[in-house]
Amino acid sequence: MACSLLLAEPGEGVGVNPYVIAATAFQRSPEAPASDVLPDAVARIVFRSGVPFVSFDLAAEFGEDAVPKRLRDAGQTLIAVPLRDPERSHFVLGVLAAYRSHDHNRSGFSDADVRVLTMVASLLEQALRFRRRIARDRERALEDTRRMLQTVTEQRGPAAPVSLDGIVGSSPAIAEVVAQIKRVASTRMPVLLRGESGTGKELFARAVHAQSPRAKGPFIRVNCAALSETLLESELFGHEKGAFTGANALKKGRFELADGGTLFLDEIGEISPAFQSKLLRVLQEGEFERVGGAKTIKVDTRIVAATNRDLEDAVARGQFRADLYFRICVVPIVLPPLRNRKSDIKPLAQLFLDRFNKQNGTNVNSR
Repeated sequence: MACSLLLAEPGEGVGVNPYVIAATAFQRSPEAPASDVLPDAVARIVFRSGVPFVSFDLAAEFGEDAVPKRLRDAGQTLIAVPLRDPERSHFVLGVLAAYRSHDHNRSGFSDADVRVLTMVASLLEQALRFRRRIARDRERALEDTRRMLQTVTEQRGPAAPVSLDGIVGSSPAIAEVVAQIKRVASTRMPVLLRGESGTGKELFARAVHAQSPRAKGPFIRVNCAALSETLLESELFGHEKGAFTGANALKKGRFELADGGTLFLDEIGEISPAFQSKLLRVLQEGEFERVGGAKTIKVDTRIVAATNRDLEDAVARGQFRADLYFRICVVPIVLPPLRNRKSDIKPLAQLFLDRFNKQNGTNVNSR
């Protein structure tokens, strides 16, 4: 049985070709029309009626041209069921379709096929609903953050020209990031730095720490992508003596070392689903146990996380916990790549040149 999933195009009515191919078992080029998988006439029927459709002979019902080319030489039964919007049951989101060869020993059990596809469609509906909810909640969180930042700005009055030690650049893009950091640094809220590799996430994380009331406390960094799940647990939570082979002494974890300061979790999007639940507890309760220990340790640590992954997509795919996502993405700050702030190239080049001259005792100039 070859299956295909078709979804209605957002904002489009039911026309000649109102859908896009979301997934299919057929080999097809991206440029091929959607009707190459499901006849337009069948798509219109299911979208409009919202009920399952079964055809034992597409050519007899809709003409030879309605049959996908790859299936014209073999007898096929087509079964198509609707995917309904869980919040608007009358609205059809898409169609799940399958072809059953007449030569198959179950070709006469179309009722069973309809029931199976309907159950699968129900699961897909819930997945789409979850994805939409994640998107809505993210937008709501971003809007709340924008409102909060605007309120803080209005209370403080006009901001002074933005500048931070270690951050070079005067472009509008970098000035906006610096202004955001100055606004949120004084709070206790977690910050999520987002951007491509090379945009200086650690530098900006240190800036958040330096501008905060915790500036005199420790700044501890962990690269989550560089450690296995077992090592990461030991690094973050610490371990007791004898907890495992090689644990010859008690070791404090990074959370404990960052108590009263800031913990920077770099590449947080790379941690495993199993470890995400352990990390969530610390972020929610502010407490944990060392590996091999029974004593609960409480800490006061501010979290600054960073990632270059699309966490919203990871949440929708079930690769990243939604509750952990909302816990770390309280204040998202997007770091612009250098190609979007070309006016900063010259001062950055001068900085690197000065650093080179200092390290090598040279006097190379930029001319």
